[in-house]
Amino acid sequence: MPKGVKGFKKADPNINRNGRPPVESSWTGILKEITEESVKAGDKNMTRKEVIARRLVSEAAKGESWAIKALMDRMDGTPRQSLDVDHSGTMHLNFDREDSAL
Repeated sequence: MPKGVKGFKKADPNINRNGRPPVESSWTGILKEITEESVKAGDKNMTRKEVIARRLVSEAAKGESWAIKALMDRMDGTPRQSLDVDHSGTMHLNFDREDSAL
């Protein structure tokens, strides 16, 4: 263990003894369940997830920058960013994505 870092204290009341909640009672589980429900969209039956995805693509096609960014981040992943700070106090922010011209 690194110097100056202390491990867990025995009987610490701040430790979550129950662990992470099961997936079905987490936000992820609840949202997954709701978005997989079938709904009538026009004359088709689709999942809510499909309806949301189609709306997102439609907004991006209209030129909505937030929708374009959301699609790019979901399809290509968010660009990795790093922050370099030298001892003089100068910061350098680096983006790894070359195609960030938007």
